[in-house]
Amino acid sequence: MNAFSGELRVSVRNQHSRNTFRDRLGDRCVDRSDGSDLSDRWMSEEGGRKRTGHVRWRLFLPVAAGLVGAGLMLPAFLNGVSEPPLAAAVSAQPPESSPSEPVRPMTIELSPEKFRQAQIQVEPVVRGTLQHEHTVPGRITYNAARHIDVTVPTDGIVTAVLVQPGDRVESGRILAWLNSPEIGTARADVLRARHEADLKTALADRAEKLKAGVQDLTKAIRRSPDFDALKQQFSDRLLGRYRAELFGALSESRLAESLYEHSSGLGEAGALSWKVIQERQASARAARARLEAACEQAEFEVWKDHGHALAAAKDAQRRLQIARQHLASHLLNDAAIRRDGVIPDETALGASDGDLEHLSRVAIRAPFDGTIERRSFSAGERVRAADSLFVLADTSTLWVRADVRENDWEAMAVVPGQELAVQVPALGEERLTARVQFVGREVSTDTNAVPIVAQIDHADDRLRPGLFVRVAVPVETRRNVLTVHSGAVMHHEGAAFVFVADSERCFRRVDVQVGQHDARRVEIRDGLQEGDHVVVQGAFLLKSELLLEGEEE
Repeated sequence: MNAFSGELRVSVRNQHSRNTFRDRLGDRCVDRSDGSDLSDRWMSEEGGRKRTGHVRWRLFLPVAAGLVGAGLMLPAFLNGVSEPPLAAAVSAQPPESSPSEPVRPMTIELSPEKFRQAQIQVEPVVRGTLQHEHTVPGRITYNAARHIDVTVPTDGIVTAVLVQPGDRVESGRILAWLNSPEIGTARADVLRARHEADLKTALADRAEKLKAGVQDLTKAIRRSPDFDALKQQFSDRLLGRYRAELFGALSESRLAESLYEHSSGLGEAGALSWKVIQERQASARAARARLEAACEQAEFEVWKDHGHALAAAKDAQRRLQIARQHLASHLLNDAAIRRDGVIPDETALGASDGDLEHLSRVAIRAPFDGTIERRSFSAGERVRAADSLFVLADTSTLWVRADVRENDWEAMAVVPGQELAVQVPALGEERLTARVQFVGREVSTDTNAVPIVAQIDHADDRLRPGLFVRVAVPVETRRNVLTVHSGAVMHHEGAAFVFVADSERCFRRVDVQVGQHDARRVEIRDGLQEGDHVVVQGAFLLKSELLLEGEEE
């Protein structure tokens, strides 16, 4: 037992020396000439120098061989050393051949029954123009120009509500009744302005007639007609206070002239002194001057009065128009907002002397045809100015708002009026057409996108604002390229392929390289030739049959 322990210690120490030497030599441990281990040679030389160790090593070899055979010391003893002869022999044997992968069939022939059920359609490969598109997300929204809040014009109380959400209404239809003292005051102002305008207009008309009568009279006086004839001529003309003034001055002038003419004859006969004659002549001239002054003063005064009356009448009309516009804007009348609109008269605005008890009642009307989307108040509730009673929308057209981000920036090339294809997932694969209204000019800091807004016809009333859509925005046009219907291209395990018709019921799988695509067609860059007939309907069934045949084999 002691001898064996000593030999074991020598063996372990020699093994440690061998491992240390092997670590130093690395791959040089194997002699390429005869395949012997250099560490063994080193141990032999070392054993020659140490006889006792050599003897103990020879004694240990049978024990080590037994342990190696039992597989107990093999990992520790042969760590880092070339393979033992047995392992080398095993590794030298050729590996067992693994079963090869099954080769999938490339051609499938349908039975007459399956061919009839599949309803396969075939189309040729053609050259054409392909419009490449980028699909961006979007939402259905209201047409902003046809979606408004119907608000109350002023504070008041809702007395009646005549519509419900979902009701279709026509332009001008009464939606609700409101009682508003402010509207009553505005209507009273209109009535007062109307009466004032009527009065001022009448005064201006009278001043116009007075001016015309005085001017005609002064002209006739200057022509010096007969007094009695003038008085008869202007008996039915409007002259006002100027009738007495002018006819009085004319009478004095005619009397003075008559005395002077009579005095002239008496003076020649010596019946009157020259002085009396001169005095009567002076009196006649003075009377004529006073008549002329009266005429001029009358003409000036009637011209001035007429001007004042006319200005007052125009001012009254302006104030009436302002009062009507004020009332119309309170009533949210469209004519008050449009620049070319004609303001309705007082009766249309509810300002009538014949309906004074309803001056404060206000009809809330629909400004255009549409649908009541929401109602906010009921009868009897108090409302304030600008409160929204209803939301009215014309949904015959809707907007599609798509957000274009930086990775789809090529889509910004669209222009107003261009058509876009819109797919609504809620409607399946159906594609709708929208026309671009405008493209945003600013990148939103919230979404990091620019909106594209397009208008879509909604006569069938199937859509609802808020629905998610996919918008196909054209970004590139490829001309004279091979194309197939998009339903012809199948995919499996990363490969794209089509089925080419070799005969009526026999079809062959052909791998293809696809390029750009649009909504209906796909570009084929390699694998097909123009004129090849490919399956465009039923290709998925052929793919399933082909895969099943491959699994059976």
